[in-house]
Amino acid sequence: MQRGDIVYYMQPNVGKPDLVAAFLGWPDAAQVSTSAVSYLIDKLSLSN
Repeated sequence: MQRGDIVYYMQPNVGKPDLVAAFLGWPDAAQVSTSAVSYLIDKLSLSN
């Protein structure tokens, strides 16, 4: 399945998904958003 720039290899089965996103570069003032996402990945054990 393909929609725009996103390619789906299989349809995910999720109930109420959440998304946390961060911008890298100038919109990330003092690296607050990337640091917050890195912290969540570390604390929730989501790293590869």
